[in-house]
Amino acid sequence: MLVGPSGCGKSTLLRMVAGLEEISEGEIHICERCLNNVPPKQRDIAMGRAIVRDTQVFLFDEPLSNLDAKLRV
Repeated sequence: MLVGPSGCGKSTLLRMVAGLEEISEGEIHICERCLNNVPPKQRDIAMGRAIVRDTQVFLFDEPLSNLDAKLRV
């Protein structure tokens, strides 16, 4: 789980992992695989496969934001 205050870069990191934003510094690794040089199209395919398989990582940006306060707790 990735948590932090508003504006700290959580959504930006998820966009980089998804290939929607360029990785400007450092490396992003998931399950020992570096994503820096993986084209966005291949990332999308990999994510689609991960949904139907037993996966180790799911990326959700504010998945509870549309729930009311009682359900969030």
